[in-house]
Amino acid sequence: MYNDIVYCIRGSLGKCGIYPYNIGAIASSLVIVRSILQEDTIIKYIYHYLCTELSKDEIGKYDSGSAQPNLAAKDFLKFFIPLPPLSEMGEILNRIDDTLNLIDSIEKNKDEAKELISVLKTKILDLAIRGKLVPQNPDDEPASVLLERIRAEKEELIKQGKIKRDKKESIIFKGDDNSYYENLPENWCVSCLAEITHSSLLNDGDWILSENMDSNGTVKLIQLGSIGYMNYINKGFKFITDDTFADLSCTQIYPSYLLINRIINDRMCLCILPNIDGKLITTVDTCWIAPNSNYDIKYLMYVMASPQFQTLVIQYSTGVTRKRISKNNLIKLPFPLPPLTEQKRIVEQVDTLLKIINAIEKSLN
Repeated sequence: MYNDIVYCIRGSLGKCGIYPYNIGAIASSLVIVRSILQEDTIIKYIYHYLCTELSKDEIGKYDSGSAQPNLAAKDFLKFFIPLPPLSEMGEILNRIDDTLNLIDSIEKNKDEAKELISVLKTKILDLAIRGKLVPQNPDDEPASVLLERIRAEKEELIKQGKIKRDKKESIIFKGDDNSYYENLPENWCVSCLAEITHSSLLNDGDWILSENMDSNGTVKLIQLGSIGYMNYINKGFKFITDDTFADLSCTQIYPSYLLINRIINDRMCLCILPNIDGKLITTVDTCWIAPNSNYDIKYLMYVMASPQFQTLVIQYSTGVTRKRISKNNLIKLPFPLPPLTEQKRIVEQVDTLLKIINAIEKSLN
């Protein structure tokens, strides 16, 4: 079975494809290229040449269109094609096939490499929150001592009337197997956000309606779409005025805060807010956590990005058309808490590994 080339000379100038010989009637915007010798090697060679930028530039010289490309069929016959001997055409086609197969293989390997990178990131976080990423130091202050100090500080804030006592703060959700995290190092504890934070350190963003927006405002609203998975995505800002900020009693957030998107798709997204000038607020479906001397804010991000914590998030999310985890549920989910000094070592090691992996991932794009 011999083949023809069908080439577009109007509208989408330069598009072409190979079709069965004597395909039949075609539109006036197309022309058929057929080999007199009915030799497929020639047709395939011409087809590949017509796909090159060189041929498109040459053919384009005869384009008489203004609003859209338009090439007369008679002008299509005017440009020249370099035509080697038939045997050399065959060798050229073999080289083209080998090259295209190699490209396909590389693209396939890229996809496989990207999947492996995703798995590797997950494994790093898994090791990090189980105490297997950095060496243990017996001289570290145990997490249990850290938790006692946090409780004492909270009690003092309650006495001063700065925060209210949460009667349910001691309740921590358990998994389906009625267990927490197994085989943690001796000086680690299982804790939750409700235990290590309070309302001044962790809360939801503000309830901002569309009618509250003002393009002339100076207060920047960080949108949900800007919260990626461990990275901030610059989606721009919406704005409100300072008067609206005051009228709605909005809460200002700051760079280095941890932002958590409580609307769940395949996973919960969260990121550290980068350095952004001006007064910042965020939406009610975003939970924010302020840095504090009792925990490393990036460790909290890594632990909540881990597969174990993400599984719990999905388990305790609600909704039919759109899953969402409430702040009340989020702050009760258990996670492993290492000594503060080890948190910092873990963050340093994860940062180093992710920097290398992200560089490799970028090279694959």
